[in-house]
This record gives sequence, C-alpha cells and structure tokens, in this order.
Amino acid sequence: GAPWLASAALDGGTGVLSRLEGGQVFELGAFAPAAMVGTATGVVALEPSGQLISLSTSGEVSASRALPLPRKVQLRASGDGKLVALFGGGRFAVVDSVTLASTPAEVPCPVSGVWWRAGAPLLVVECADLWLEVNALTSESVLLEPRRRLPSTLLGPGELYFQSCDLLPCTAEPPR
Repeated sequence: GAPWLASAALDGGTGVLSRLEGGQVFELGAFAPAAMVGTATGVVALEPSGQLISLSTSGEVSASRALPLPRKVQLRASGDGKLVALFGGGRFAVVDSVTLASTPAEVPCPVSGVWWRAGAPLLVVECADLWLEVNALTSESVLLEPRRRLPSTLLGPGELYFQSCDLLPCTAEPPR
C-alpha cells in the first residue's frame, strides 16, 4: 500500500531502507538489498550475501533464509502479494511472502523469465525455447505456444501489467 525505498550510501557506508507513507519518508534502518519486491504485508528483500528476508510494513523481520546461489536473483510478487517467485542463475523457486516457505513449484529447465497471471497462483515461465504455465501451489504445468513476450510486471490483483518505457513505467499487455 506504500512505496518502499532502498538507497545505497554514496560514501561507501551502509544503505538505508525507507517507506513512504502519508507524504513522509520514514527510515526503517540500515539495509542495502540486492533485490526487493513489495508484498501484501511488506517486502521481501535479498541481501548481497544471499540472505532472503521478509519484512513487515513496520520493518520487523518476519522470516529469513539463506539462498545457495544468490547471484543475479530476481524477485517477482504475485498479484495478491502472497507469493514471490525467485529466479536467476538457472534456478527457480516460489516462496510464501511472509514465512519464506517454499511451494512445490518447479520446472525442468533453467528459467530466464517469469510473469505472474492475474487472479491465480499461475506463472508463465520462460526457459530458452520452452514456455510453461506453472501452478505455484501444485507444480502442475502446461506447455505454452512459443512466442516473444516482453518483460513486464503484474501490478496488484488486477490485470495491469507495466514495463519500462523511456525510463518511466508504461502499461503492457498480459503475457499470453
């Protein structure tokens, strides 16, 4: 419900995690994540060391866990903010956004892109020349027609997707 900001220190010091609320910026503490995504209850962030952390809106840690290979991991939250897909370095996982417990979701290939479907725990997963629709809760999957899909992100529970457009966000078509 409110934007989160992570800023690196210009002098090489520690970064700061803040939250914008009611027109004011509130600093929540020293923190410089490598990746961060908003969820239904706060944010999930990945530290450069590979520690995955779930933070509540007050900045309290709800859960944390270490990732085996933290390099270049990207995070994508489902439309309802209850699940987070992690992918990068050929690996893929889906976790609960509060507890960070893994779901059964898995794919048989190195993942290079992920799009959440609106209104369901379904993801479109790109693996080189293979495209799958995967249920994040059961791991059931179906093959999709191979086609070029533009990188975009689902914003909230509606069917509004956005993509980068001249350094500003622009709306995009849902992945088909």
